[in-house]
Amino acid sequence: MSKKKSVGLGKILNLVAIALGVVAIAMIFVTSMNINGSVFGLEGTTSFTGLDVVFGMAEGDVTFIEFSFLNLLPYILLVVAVVLLILSLLGVVKKNLVNYIAALLMIVAGVLFFLTVNFTILNEAFQGAIDVANLVTELVTKTLGVGAIVAGIASILGGLVVIGGTVKAKK
Repeated sequence: MSKKKSVGLGKILNLVAIALGVVAIAMIFVTSMNINGSVFGLEGTTSFTGLDVVFGMAEGDVTFIEFSFLNLLPYILLVVAVVLLILSLLGVVKKNLVNYIAALLMIVAGVLFFLTVNFTILNEAFQGAIDVANLVTELVTKTLGVGAIVAGIASILGGLVVIGGTVKAKK
């Protein structure tokens, strides 16, 4: 009897992990990076969404951010992990191995989300203006946005939930 309960719990935890993965993927539409200071025509705090830091951002003739594959990678890893978890729930693939692979992908994606600022490729002129502004004292700072933080936490938590559900289902 307890075997059926633990298998049911494993499925529920996989569904929770899928939901956390979808939340993390949806954070591409939320602020992922902030630039604080006055540089290149930007004043105060300028926020860039996940779409901006992944695919680039330009206003008129001015390009601020270039395409960054390393910022795209965590979203790819999450999509693959969610698909693997769905296939596992449907019984299409071997459950335990696929669950561990999905958990690993989610945790790696979560760590990569916390490196968003480091992986963002600023336009040479924009980066040069920031460097010049920061020559004497740090006037311009780049910080992680709420979207990247929530995506990182949700992704890592989803990976841990998958591991917990898989281990619990084995007992």
